[in-house]
Amino acid sequence: MLAGLVSMMIWVAKVDIDREYDFYTIYFGGPVTGLSRSGDVRFNGIYVGTVQGIQLDEKDPSRVKVEIRVFMGTPITKRSVATLEVLGLTGVSFIQISSDITQSEAEERAPSIPKGEDYPVIASRVGGIQSLVTTAP
Repeated sequence: MLAGLVSMMIWVAKVDIDREYDFYTIYFGGPVTGLSRSGDVRFNGIYVGTVQGIQLDEKDPSRVKVEIRVFMGTPITKRSVATLEVLGLTGVSFIQISSDITQSEAEERAPSIPKGEDYPVIASRVGGIQSLVTTAP
């Protein structure tokens, strides 16, 4: 039984090791309350990756720099937009990436890497509960 448990753990770990990832950077223009390292990244509601790092932008401390990794092949294009969403009433936040693309636009793939960046940058916008909270009196 112990050998079966150990082999299952190795198998599960190997599945994650064999998977390939793409890395992106997102800049949020406000607080990212509830978002944590290893938090979820979703594309149209489907889990596709995790948050790898969160830090203040060195050039503009009013922005937060978030680095993510997503499964290779996730259809992120130049028109993709990231928003910070809250999961239910728990206060746990995750990144939601959405993209309004057609089949022909899907071929353009990921955004390019801007000068001075390590990874391509996904545009962000305020959305969901966050926009309600920031605009409330």
